[in-house]
Amino acid sequence: MIKVYNPNNFNFELNMVGVGDAFAKGKGHSMAYMTCDDILVMVDAGKQCTDFISHKFEHERHYKEVIFCITHAHPDHIMGLGDSIFWLLFNTEANIKIFSMSNIIKDVSEFIESQGIYKIKNTGLENYKNRIILYDKFQPLSEDVDFSNVSIDPQEPTLIITPFVQDHKSVDACGFRFTYTVGKRCDIIAYSGDTSDCEGVLNMLVLPEIFRVTVDIRFKQIFHELSIYPDSKLHTTVDKLLTGMRELSQEGILCPVSLYHLPENIRSLEDIEKTIECPVTLEVWRKYVSRDLLKIADKEHNIMM
Repeated sequence: MIKVYNPNNFNFELNMVGVGDAFAKGKGHSMAYMTCDDILVMVDAGKQCTDFISHKFEHERHYKEVIFCITHAHPDHIMGLGDSIFWLLFNTEANIKIFSMSNIIKDVSEFIESQGIYKIKNTGLENYKNRIILYDKFQPLSEDVDFSNVSIDPQEPTLIITPFVQDHKSVDACGFRFTYTVGKRCDIIAYSGDTSDCEGVLNMLVLPEIFRVTVDIRFKQIFHELSIYPDSKLHTTVDKLLTGMRELSQEGILCPVSLYHLPENIRSLEDIEKTIECPVTLEVWRKYVSRDLLKIADKEHNIMM
């Protein structure tokens, strides 16, 4: 558990930049962002990442820090990372932090090294490398974690980003839980990352360290990747997703679920209906799934085009 920032007057929202799978051109690679005053938090860094970050700096503000939360090292999730780091180093004064778990950080480090990021020290620009911090000291959350040493001041507005292990079969992967506490109130957003099931999100939404310091818990949003193919081994299928959402509702957790990792031909939930063998009623979709994600993501994506 890492306390990243103590924001005041903070609009706690996670926004999608793209919602496409690895081969969806129009939707952009799946990635998200959050802003906290002078900090820009990115979840993954797909191919459109540099264009998006440069737009944020040039048209909104010059952030002092950019934090990349990387779910895993597949190309559609880190393809834009090296280019984004180069752009930030040469066009801004922002410090750069890359957050994930140890095995993922190792993969990411090898990737950005292969892109020449570390070789800039040979150009006499050593201070550039010093602006990059690879952080792999995360303690993955699980039911067995001892929270006795976790210190959260319930009176201090606090944003915490916490990774949790996900099962993506072919590669080490994690999701991220964003927890914003102030006083006795706690707001939670969960981002699954690519995963073959829903267990990670289900387990990470309700854990004792939150209930120890808060009373008013509000589950704002779940972002969950989805495979429209019923035999998918790497991604969550529609049936698994809806089963997981029903389990959450039985636990008293009711919040919108936004979908991403969608193929190019999917433009609506009705399109997803046409692809599955046992169609789910739209009433069920409306109960469990946020229907406006594609419009939101398209708007974000089109801003920088």
